[in-house]
Amino acid sequence: MLRYNKCCGINHTLIVETMVFIMSKKNKVLEFLASKNGKIVITIISIVIIYGILLAALESNSSFVLGVTLLVCAFFGWTALNRITPQIFLFMSIGGWAIYLLIKGLLAIVVGAFVAPFQIGRMISDYTYQYLNTK
Repeated sequence: MLRYNKCCGINHTLIVETMVFIMSKKNKVLEFLASKNGKIVITIISIVIIYGILLAALESNSSFVLGVTLLVCAFFGWTALNRITPQIFLFMSIGGWAIYLLIKGLLAIVVGAFVAPFQIGRMISDYTYQYLNTK
């Protein structure tokens, strides 16, 4: 049986019930995002957002937006390339290092355009899963 306490014209019990309802819906959304299907949805949304930003930046000639998006892609691509390449130190001249870093940077941007949406989706899903398990 619900008791409705009125004070100053405000129904406090109704406010509490509404907050409980909202929190239960929030937990359902978080549980979905932490699931395998949630990871797929987040990845698809990340792909659409990243490629949408790239396309919009190219169409509008906005060098700042394009630069930031390419830097994000390069970051994720660089980490992906570091997982593939062995962790060895190469002895090269300064010119050799410049060519190596230029090629790896360009390759990181290309690889990052494909890897970034999946990594962002995985990170969001993992953080959501950790948030749900800490409650």
